[in-house]
Amino acid sequence: MFKILIVCWVTELLQSKMNILNDAGYQISTAVNPVEAQVRASESEFDLVVFGNCVPASDRSRIAANFKQKHPGIRVIMPYVNSIEKVELADALVPATATPQDLLRAVTHLLGSAAKATGT
Repeated sequence: MFKILIVCWVTELLQSKMNILNDAGYQISTAVNPVEAQVRASESEFDLVVFGNCVPASDRSRIAANFKQKHPGIRVIMPYVNSIEKVELADALVPATATPQDLLRAVTHLLGSAAKATGT
């Protein structure tokens, strides 16, 4: 089973996205900020980290780079606000206004389906 860490200080805002990923068979954990995400990723093996809109646009590239440097095997999804915004080192970008289905497509693209991982 693929393990995903969702990072946002207001997890209620991402509840529908967490639900669709959970329903698709992914194991979901949460962190309230990038610092906690670093700690959680050091303590447990995650396949993917999804940063929510809680990360300011001006900090996204730095946070992605820092996370990838410390945890190079973990893939990263970052939100973006407009088409000219670039987030270096993120494995995938999703619109800040992404629907739960948009996020599920991005996760499935990076990891494959959770059903395949469990052999079901």
